[in-house]
Amino acid sequence: MQSKIYHLLVLISVTMFAPLPAVAAQDTSSNMRAGMSNSPAILIFSHTTGFRHKSIEAGVATVAEIVRAKGMLPVASEDTGIFERGELAPYRAIIFISNTTKHEDASGDWLIGTAAENFRQWLRSGGAVVGIHGASDSHFFQPWYGEMMGGYFERHPRGVRPGTVIVKDSRHFSVEGWSAVEPMVDEWYVFRNFDPSVNVIVTLDPASIGEPAGETWPVSWSKTYDGARIFYTSMGHSYESYGNPKFRVHVANGLDWALSKK
Repeated sequence: MQSKIYHLLVLISVTMFAPLPAVAAQDTSSNMRAGMSNSPAILIFSHTTGFRHKSIEAGVATVAEIVRAKGMLPVASEDTGIFERGELAPYRAIIFISNTTKHEDASGDWLIGTAAENFRQWLRSGGAVVGIHGASDSHFFQPWYGEMMGGYFERHPRGVRPGTVIVKDSRHFSVEGWSAVEPMVDEWYVFRNFDPSVNVIVTLDPASIGEPAGETWPVSWSKTYDGARIFYTSMGHSYESYGNPKFRVHVANGLDWALSKK
């Protein structure tokens, strides 16, 4: 018997700074297929095998709200079988939210073998990816994944800190309505294997978070991989991020960019 698909329908909205109630997974395969026939679908994926961010539920709820506001169908899931079984065709884009895997060994990597082949074929067939925060803290033993995302998480200064971000590409749709310099509160990443060819959109002034002054740190960027558009932001660590209107615009418009709407 063919395996049932368990999807998580996110029907709640994030409340600023407040924890969110749990959302139960439902067997909705037939309902989802019916819904997908009428609305473009976006997969929101947050499966983890490593560190689990407490803000994932807030992120999923916020992104689902953004997707619905665009007239599309959000499908939130942590079922890796979607990739293994090649059930990606209905999705216009995949949003990876802090899908952290193990750092110490490859046993936590799941986007491998057939799952990776199916995913990369989906990318080449017109898929798009949005990565949020720990999406770069994932699949360290699959070099193609880091190439797709634009780099790997290496470290971060301790704690969530207020900082000053600088808009480097004011023409990019994801920073619509932003000032040239914006105050933001988040956990700030330093990257390794960073792809210098990406289009850097936002950087961080390290001195603004108490780090040594010097070259700004990349925060958000866009690129192409296997012909697909990839948008990534390292912001999105905490509940506060998802209650910030500027960050919500950043993600919403980053998704539009990935979908080639801008």
